[in-house]
Amino acid sequence: MTPVGFDELDGGEQLRLTWGLYWRGALMAIGAMLVSMLAGGLAGFVLGLLLAALGAQAAGAVLSVYMGMALGLLVGFGACWFYFRWIVGPRIAGFRLVLVRDGERDATRFLETQTARF
Repeated sequence: MTPVGFDELDGGEQLRLTWGLYWRGALMAIGAMLVSMLAGGLAGFVLGLLLAALGAQAAGAVLSVYMGMALGLLVGFGACWFYFRWIVGPRIAGFRLVLVRDGERDATRFLETQTARF
């Protein structure tokens, strides 16, 4: 396996790689948004019913907001974890994104030259 920098790819390869990462990220963002909305709405509805039955309606609205925020964070974290697993390893446009430990000399030298550009 030979490390290749993004700037070393020709325009078509850069475009295919960018598109391969973009559509996966867009799909993940839309999916996470829909799951978050569904989970937050369902949890808020159930919590609202429960608190209304107990007579704490005003506190229920505030608690529902915090419950929705917490569920959104959990779903977002899960979606991010799934997205990283989705892009690291499989082939995307004829390339594979791999993780390299910082202690490996050849890869570290290569990565230092690539990150110096940013």
